[in-house]
Amino acid sequence: MVMQHVRRATGRAPGVTTMELFFDLVYVFAIIQLSSLLAHHLSVEGGLQTLVLFGAVWWVWNYTTWATNWIDPDRLPVRVLMVVLMGLGLVMSTAIPEAFTERGMQFAIAVAAMQIIRPLFMVITLRGDPIGRNYVNLGMWSTAAGALWIVGAFTEGHVRLAIWALALAVDVAGPMANLWVPGLGATPMSTWTLAPEHLVERNRLIFIIALGETVLALGREFTEVDPTAYAFISLAIGFALTVAFWWLYFARHSDAAEERLAHADDPAALARGGYAYAHAILVGGVIVAAVGTS
Repeated sequence: MVMQHVRRATGRAPGVTTMELFFDLVYVFAIIQLSSLLAHHLSVEGGLQTLVLFGAVWWVWNYTTWATNWIDPDRLPVRVLMVVLMGLGLVMSTAIPEAFTERGMQFAIAVAAMQIIRPLFMVITLRGDPIGRNYVNLGMWSTAAGALWIVGAFTEGHVRLAIWALALAVDVAGPMANLWVPGLGATPMSTWTLAPEHLVERNRLIFIIALGETVLALGREFTEVDPTAYAFISLAIGFALTVAFWWLYFARHSDAAEERLAHADDPAALARGGYAYAHAILVGGVIVAAVGTS
């Protein structure tokens, strides 16, 4: 009965809901926080710290995006879940600038809570559904990663960085290992019945959000300098870079990628590589470009 109140309707491609767009607002802030952190810590250590924090941000967004492929954000229980995750995402995002100092526990608890609450919700509401069964395994991996995030918060400096990098590695490795758990076995990607159109659109939107940060960074920097010829040239170069990113993604490859995904023999496996992993590199690269142009 509960499943009927959360499951997306079958037989048609699920659209992106306003609840999902609202949810993404937190990640606008998160991307701004990440680019600001990197801009103020331009060193190897600062780069590694930003990379680990970005990985955490990406993974909580990514796993929520995949979850809404099966549960309907227009249903009340799912809306409540999304609001809870959104609130925790805001707590996580506010901690980013000081995650490796006094706000480490705040960041870790927020990340761990999101990664545990989401699969628990899926297991409870989709019990009896193959996807609910798959989320049992995912919940095990996410709980292990969450524990490492919290353990790392009790440490400092390079030790915290190492433990949090390990926590991120657990999250990243899970889908690669088909979420294998002793006694439960694995959940092959072919068992994750995917609606490709929804996942494609959600990733397009997060890419647009990342591009938005490059525009904001350009605008902020230009307003703080004298309007010299050099400043205008720098603005033009930064803007051209942003346009190039958009052009390559949307005018050249986005539609082709969606078409290929729609006709793949195992769309979930292809989406795992192309969206869960490759898009992390794309979005991360745009954040670096935003810092470089500011």
